[in-house]
Amino acid sequence: EEEQAEVNELFYQNTLDTTVSPVTADPSVIYCEEDGYYYMYGTLDQVWIYGIGICCFRSKNLIDWEMIDNAFYQPNQTQLDYEKVSGLMTEEELAEYKEKSWIKNGNIWAPSVIYDKDLGKYLMFSSAQSTVKGVTPADYELFLAVSDHPAGPFIQWTGTVSGGQYNNGTSYGSREVSYEDLYIDFVKVTDNLGNYYEQLGAIDAEPFIDPVTNKKYLFFVGTRGENLDANTIFGVEMIDWFTPDMSTLSIIAVPNFAKPTDLTKTLSDEGTINEGPCVVYNEENRKYYLTYSANEFYSKTYSVKQAVADSPLGIYEKLPNQKGGRIIGCEADWLHRSGTGHHTFITVGEETFIVYPMHSNLKSTSTVWKARCIGYDRVNWVTNPDGLLVLSSDGPSYDYRLRPNIYTGYSNIATKATISVNQMQVGSDIKYLTDGAYNMLINEGKYDFNANKAPLEITLDFNSPVSVKGLMVTNSRNLERAFEKISKIEVEYTLNGQKYRAITGEVIYDWDRFYYNNKDANDLMHMISGCNSVAVFEEIQNVSRIKIYLENQIWDSVEGLSLAEILVIGK
Repeated sequence: EEEQAEVNELFYQNTLDTTVSPVTADPSVIYCEEDGYYYMYGTLDQVWIYGIGICCFRSKNLIDWEMIDNAFYQPNQTQLDYEKVSGLMTEEELAEYKEKSWIKNGNIWAPSVIYDKDLGKYLMFSSAQSTVKGVTPADYELFLAVSDHPAGPFIQWTGTVSGGQYNNGTSYGSREVSYEDLYIDFVKVTDNLGNYYEQLGAIDAEPFIDPVTNKKYLFFVGTRGENLDANTIFGVEMIDWFTPDMSTLSIIAVPNFAKPTDLTKTLSDEGTINEGPCVVYNEENRKYYLTYSANEFYSKTYSVKQAVADSPLGIYEKLPNQKGGRIIGCEADWLHRSGTGHHTFITVGEETFIVYPMHSNLKSTSTVWKARCIGYDRVNWVTNPDGLLVLSSDGPSYDYRLRPNIYTGYSNIATKATISVNQMQVGSDIKYLTDGAYNMLINEGKYDFNANKAPLEITLDFNSPVSVKGLMVTNSRNLERAFEKISKIEVEYTLNGQKYRAITGEVIYDWDRFYYNNKDANDLMHMISGCNSVAVFEEIQNVSRIKIYLENQIWDSVEGLSLAEILVIGK
């Protein structure tokens, strides 16, 4: 129990246990400096999705969450009593809100929350079913809600929008927005490609502030329009958070088209869905990365992909999977993870994590699926085969992952070492041992380190002494090349001027947990990607060298010996 407690202080594990993992989907996560909590908002699945609202969870460490309440109650809910909003409105105003708001009936999907320092408010951008336009079935439209506290309650925004001028010189008048009105009405609009929309439905709103220009943008998914036959991602520059500059309305991503300007489809793995947009700016190469979800949310292969542009509104070009296009996803025949799509990113200290939903029912279909729960994994910037920086994750993880550095004091210090090996296959490279690119999926352009058959000895030399708490060696996803076990690890260190060597026994690879026979897919044998042999020990200080000895499997069909990554837990 003491050893397990020590392991739990260092590591976390994603779980499909809905009594432990937050039960929500389409997550949005923010950090509140005032109280030191991370707040997460999401779509409520199963029966909760009908007429309840948007849930709110909080956590001190991004790992252990508690549900605290609904952040946004639909206006017709009995749970929305005056006590919850007494500081925000009068009883008469609450009665008007509950009577007139267009949001009170139908589903609510996919909130995204930010804090606006100028307004001193938390802003929730989300979507709900609307009968305002008289469309059958009821259409989805965007709404904006505001709150003084990250936990809410968020109340539908109403107010006056001042008149002004778009970037193209066109003037627009002021308007009043009431509970009955849409926050943004995408009606009679034309996009950058000249497509005209009499009425455009919208979901999955995602705000973005360009760190270069400080301009505001809103990305969303168009779900219905004269020229749309699939969920398509749009973007628009915002004059303020209440006023879109319709002259900048741009198509950002169309399913299976590499660029929205292309005339032919060159991709074939996105179904009819591009949704759940986020935009990330990379200061090093000054490029903008659109991350988005492809395929239907109930599909096992619901995944997160990326496209790259030189400006916030594009034109974005999607990356093929062989060049790092998928950030996170699942193969159709996996039995351990499913449906890792609509996501968000959160910075924790100097590390970044992707937060995403997972199907709790691994045999999920469009008609049979259960409530989704939340997973989280690190993302790194890695170089793809073309030399382009791309986002890469070490998930969806099944095995242990190191908790954020700011909570443990430990991080992966393997990149501080000079690495050498006693042998490797022609064409491989030592850099693949510590490149941060986990080969999780088929044909994704990430590389294992490849050696000939054992013995394989890997030496890590540190120019300056380090403290070491443990090691993680990630196995190859290729069953024919995966290592059998680590026969031993040697750690060389100095104590009181004397040199010593600490030596472990065998460090097993847990084949019972990380390898399975998929009887639903023609008895195919599978490795679970991204799993490790792990050694944890009393912290050793003044370490100068680590040596790792790996052994092959003993099958005749073994072709060589490969591993995905080496992590040294230290400081």
